[in-house]
Amino acid sequence: FIRRMELSRDIALWKKTEGKSIFDPAREQEKLSAIAMESGEAMEEYSTELWRELMRLSRKYQEQI
Repeated sequence: FIRRMELSRDIALWKKTEGKSIFDPAREQEKLSAIAMESGEAMEEYSTELWRELMRLSRKYQEQI
């Protein structure tokens, strides 16, 4: 988790210098779809929910930077 948040900080700094938005709904959906496919049918719902929350926390952190 800590490593992900560190990467999230680095990405936020990059996004600011590039003038990019913190939230890209299409990109997030693309990543969540890939995660769901990799998780298998039995875990798809749970892994998607977990990653959606991680992404939400990452965005929240990025917005404070």
